[in-house]
Amino acid sequence: MPAKSCARCYVILPFTAYPKDRTRQDGHFPQCRTCHAAREAVRRTDPAVKARAAGNGRRYRALKYGAEYDGHQPEDVWLHWEDEGFYCCVVCGGPFEHIDHNVPLIRGGGHTLDNLVPLCADHNLAKSGRCPYRVIAELFPRLAPYLAPYFDVHERLTEEEITQRVNDYYETT
Repeated sequence: MPAKSCARCYVILPFTAYPKDRTRQDGHFPQCRTCHAAREAVRRTDPAVKARAAGNGRRYRALKYGAEYDGHQPEDVWLHWEDEGFYCCVVCGGPFEHIDHNVPLIRGGGHTLDNLVPLCADHNLAKSGRCPYRVIAELFPRLAPYLAPYFDVHERLTEEEITQRVNDYYETT
């Protein structure tokens, strides 16, 4: 009978004692059912895991970065944008495909209604985690002198703080 050692309790058990996982080479989790259940019970009490389980990855990421979160729901975003008159990409005026953080989470922005803006796919991917005013100045060079005073408005964190947040994020994932 095929067997393997549990990665947590180091007991050698048959494959039937391990939960199935199609992504693994042997088709089973590395922990036995008992250890796996204990690990999952602890994870489920974590608020970040609850937010992730709710199917909202942005909320999870906001909690992970320690960003402000106002508790809004997806339908609240549509109502807020209707009040603000956001019906298209805020950069080019084309149809929007993505919901983006104006001030990126990694730069200290919050996951709040006031920080969410509609963007088309091209402008969202071009913006990435950069200051939106710098991106618009790159896209429209004649506007650069007028936007220059606002370049540092969105830089809420220093480069060292950003590097530390990125490192912390990748250490815990």
